[in-house]
Amino acid sequence: MSFEEFAKQFLEQHVRVHHKYSTLVSYESALSQHLVPFFKTAPITSITERDVAALQAHLLDGSRTAKTVRNVVAVLGAALRVADEWKLIDGLPTIRYPKAEVPTFRFLTLEQCRRLETGTTAYWLPMQILARKAGLRLGELCALEGEQFDLSNARVRIDRAVWRGRVGSPKYGKTRVVDLSPATVSMLRPLIGKGLVFPSTEGRMRLERKCDLGLRRCATRAGLEPFGWHVLRHTYASHLAMAGVPLPVVAELMGHGDIRVTMRYAHLSPTAKREAVVKLDAEEVGQS
Repeated sequence: MSFEEFAKQFLEQHVRVHHKYSTLVSYESALSQHLVPFFKTAPITSITERDVAALQAHLLDGSRTAKTVRNVVAVLGAALRVADEWKLIDGLPTIRYPKAEVPTFRFLTLEQCRRLETGTTAYWLPMQILARKAGLRLGELCALEGEQFDLSNARVRIDRAVWRGRVGSPKYGKTRVVDLSPATVSMLRPLIGKGLVFPSTEGRMRLERKCDLGLRRCATRAGLEPFGWHVLRHTYASHLAMAGVPLPVVAELMGHGDIRVTMRYAHLSPTAKREAVVKLDAEEVGQS
């Protein structure tokens, strides 16, 4: 069986059945744009470590970022694991991933947050504040319904998200519960009913692209460089880290699937390393 033939079966019989729609779309993109054009009609049984290395070199020569190459190779690895499960190949080639770049991110200072609020219209303000004070992803915000909130205990259950018009589970398939501040609860109380918390003017779910445009316009009115909703999520995590909140707690609140994702905020924690060293002395005193 050629790689191209297998790729079609892999998408239809495995990815479409066992994965979220967003995963299906990203896998389709990696296969159609990179993997199938590279391997074409090569037999699935013929792919070796050398072929994988050649693929990576080809992608990097095409000015793809290391992150893009890692993502494409990860799809290849997932496909080959399924081929192995289906007994189409005799063992898996060893895959070595290119070193990823150190991720960078933008977050807002408290002063910038105040400026943003002054430039935000009433239509966008509650959604923007909740994104910044609860760290929700845009798809989670758009899909929010009243029944997810427990305002008496100041909590919201994040168990759904929308992506390209389809509602499914949140990223990583993980439901999480996020605590809310008293001010956030007071702001939300008039908005909580039986349906969508942030409906469009037509009463339907807000479109992600319109949300992006709306936030960028608000930032421009506030005299800030335009940015997307994920900056508000980074702002939430960054301010937690700067306040000394332990990174495992930040990871839980953010719904990260891997603590290594949360470690990007470690340098913002002003006391974490100092407190860790001081605890060593405290333990020794306690044992003496």
